Amino acid sequence: LQSGVFKIRKYSFDFPGLMGRTLISGDPVELFVPPLPLPEGSLQATRASVDGTILDVEWDALSCPSFNYNLIFGDLNNVASREISGASCAIGWTGGYLWNDVPAGDLFFLIVGTDQFGVYESGWGRDSDSAERFGTKASFQCGVTTKVVSSTCQ
Repeated sequence: LQSGVFKIRKYSFDFPGLMGRTLISGDPVELFVPPLPLPEGSLQATRASVDGTILDVEWDALSCPSFNYNLIFGDLNNVASREISGASCAIGWTGGYLWNDVPAGDLFFLIVGTDQFGVYESGWGRDSDSAERFGTKASFQCGVTTKVVSSTCQ
C-alpha cells in the first residue's frame, strides 16, 4: 500500500523571510490534468421554451475536453463587476446542457471546465486586450477555489 503525504507550514504575511519578495500564485504543484477553457466562439444558447425558462446550451467539448463543466451566471447589469449570482454545477462533459429554471431577467453566463475533483476551474476566456477575464480570481461556485489561467485551447 502506497500513500502520499504532504506537509505544509503556514507562514503569516509578515514573516521576515518573505519580506521584500513578490509572491505570485501559480498552478498547483500536484500532477493533474488542468481544465481547459472552451474554444472561442463555441458557446451557443437557444430558447427551449417560449417563456425563456429553459435554454439549450451547447459548446465544443471535443476540441478542448475537460473532466466536467459548470455553468456560472449573473445579472447582466453586473457584468462589468462580474458579480456572480449562481451556478449549475457538474453539468456534464458532453457539450450540451438543458438549463431548466433559468432565472428571470437579463443574464450573462459562461461555461467553465473543471478538473476531476471539481476544485479547479478553467479560464473565462480573453478580453479585447488579451487579458484573462476576471483575472486569476475563481468563481467560488460549486466548490471551486482556484482558477487555472495557464491552460490554453486553440
